[in-house]
Amino acid sequence: MVYIKKQKQRRIAKPVAIQDFCQDLLQKYAKSPYQESLRYLWENWDMVVGEELFPLAKPLGNKGKILLIGADNPVDLQEIRMYYTDILERANEFLKAFSLENYFEKIEFSLMNGKNSLSEKKDLPQHFNNILPPRPKKYGGKIDFKGNKSLERCYEAFCKCLDYEKKK
Repeated sequence: MVYIKKQKQRRIAKPVAIQDFCQDLLQKYAKSPYQESLRYLWENWDMVVGEELFPLAKPLGNKGKILLIGADNPVDLQEIRMYYTDILERANEFLKAFSLENYFEKIEFSLMNGKNSLSEKKDLPQHFNNILPPRPKKYGGKIDFKGNKSLERCYEAFCKCLDYEKKK
């Protein structure tokens, strides 16, 4: 009886472009290519709508090709609806600089009802900028770390950091 040794087939891994095997996932979860342009629109909203409409019309975002705008109260909402075509033209004109011809097709208006406008700057409050960790009463003394050199180095760096803050 003759035994024939079967040879193993070698698998060779080849890099595959991500677009080739999960195109639908990329379209669903990837950043919109226009997201950066729309961010500039929200940041320059005062320039886009003008001084008279800026306090009234607040951008809430977009849903595809629909521009979402909010107002604080129903009277302001009715007033900005009168400027529908003007706002749409100005927003599309601004986006034309980013090669987005007639990006928005229509506008939807709603009341703000506690929603945040995208044109507002979201800076940290002043008291958040100067937060320091609680300073221990006694630090820098000898602590037995039982031979753990990494903990000793970390503690030394912590003490140096506190000394540096004290000098400021």
